[in-house]
Amino acid sequence: MTSRLLVDKIESKSGSQVDLSTHTLKMPAGHIIQTAQTVSRSSVSSTSTSYVEASTSFRASITPKYSGSKLLITATLGLTAYNNSGTNCTAWAKLYDVANSADISNGATPIRGVDYGTSGLLFSNPVALILLQDFPNGNEITITWYYKIESGAGVSVMANDDHRTTQILLQEVSV
Repeated sequence: MTSRLLVDKIESKSGSQVDLSTHTLKMPAGHIIQTAQTVSRSSVSSTSTSYVEASTSFRASITPKYSGSKLLITATLGLTAYNNSGTNCTAWAKLYDVANSADISNGATPIRGVDYGTSGLLFSNPVALILLQDFPNGNEITITWYYKIESGAGVSVMANDDHRTTQILLQEVSV
């Protein structure tokens, strides 16, 4: 069973009215207005020393419904870096807005492994970020993960480990 409530005006006890045809109702500050999410178990890898998009299947998009609202980003990336010798290994991951061609502020995170032997190194680290920021404009924002290897043989996101699920959760929050 579905119910609908249609009104043209809301009247307070004092008698003042709000005309809904010319006004919009707004959520109280701190409430979630909408949510968009992507969860992926895709496996990808790279040997690039420049940032590259990990996978288009990691993308999540949201368009703000209200000007002035905030964007809450909760994201994790199951990152693995490796080398083939006795050298150190460093990889970087960051969130990137492909719709607006912009880095997400405070989004770059390094992971590093130190190899004290000579046989090589493989290490895995979940990269987790929680950020609250302004929407860059009133248009759609599309967030994805970018990554690179700084030193070592390569970097990957593996799908065969439950502890390394890649996800991006975008929420519009009222202010």
